[in-house]
Amino acid sequence: MTFEEILDQALDMLRRRGRVSYRALKVQFHLDDDLLEILKEEIVAVHQLGRDQEGTMLVWTGDPAPAAVPASPPRQTPSGLH
Repeated sequence: MTFEEILDQALDMLRRRGRVSYRALKVQFHLDDDLLEILKEEIVAVHQLGRDQEGTMLVWTGDPAPAAVPASPPRQTPSGLH
């Protein structure tokens, strides 16, 4: 997996969950300490979509994930009317 793919997946994970621990990112993406620091820098400083909280996790600061819009039921016309 390329670093760009890891970044995209990590951002998606952070956006969905709202917060992700650094340990979870290391496990999920098999990152060593150096790669984790690069990922953190990309998310916090470069893209400005997260912030560090207490040195243990990232917290999402981007736009909230779009809420699911419920589908409207199909309109029914009364029988016999055209």
